[in-house]
Amino acid sequence: VGVPTVRDDDGLALSSRNMRLSTAGRAAAAVIPRALRAVAETVAETGNPVEACAVGNAILACETSLQIDYLVITDVDLGPAPASGAARALVAATLDGVRLIDNVPVTIGARL
Repeated sequence: VGVPTVRDDDGLALSSRNMRLSTAGRAAAAVIPRALRAVAETVAETGNPVEACAVGNAILACETSLQIDYLVITDVDLGPAPASGAARALVAATLDGVRLIDNVPVTIGARL
């Protein structure tokens, strides 16, 4: 059963893993929710999950201390992304030796 993600003021998901980040690592990790917001906005505007992930990956790449495992868009049950409608953007990355994961709901092709 899914529940809303609780987030800190900087947008980072509240997680026991995030507590293990250094002060600098925590500041660097704030790029993750920014990238996910950009993915959600781009896929809603363009309807193109590949383009949206490229935008998100470009944002993540600006934080050189972040080792990106993946940024993908899937259907809500984690299968292949649908052509339109409800989906999820998921990211996994490592920072300060901590594996960080986050996700947001997205809607493919829903004009903002």
